[in-house]
Amino acid sequence: MRRIESFLKRTLDLAAGILGLLVLALPFACISLAIKLNSKGPIFFRQERIGKDGRSFKVWKFRTMVVDAVRKGLGYNVTKDDSRITRVGSVLRNWGLDELPQLINVLIGEMSLVGPRPTLRCQPNQQIELQCQEPSASR
Repeated sequence: MRRIESFLKRTLDLAAGILGLLVLALPFACISLAIKLNSKGPIFFRQERIGKDGRSFKVWKFRTMVVDAVRKGLGYNVTKDDSRITRVGSVLRNWGLDELPQLINVLIGEMSLVGPRPTLRCQPNQQIELQCQEPSASR
């Protein structure tokens, strides 16, 4: 991508990220309260992803599952009726609201509004499912 295109893309990401977070401040507060009232644990879930040029970063999401869900059940694999999903989490997932905090990653410059979705560490190498299910000691 040419320099001017990169500059324009980053400018768009910053403007949309700032505007998005301002507009969504009240819904974020309501969602945060609902998560805290519904289940124990943090409001946000951080997960390692691989971005542009293979750079690793932690994506921001609203927590929709029980704490330590990766270590329980199917690991990273999730089914629609997965028992690890909280009641509030089910609503957030159905509406895609759990993804909204990724605007923070956009502002930081780790993600862009336009482009491929960052993958889990186990996806780019096409490792077998079992390897993707077992969390590493660094998490």
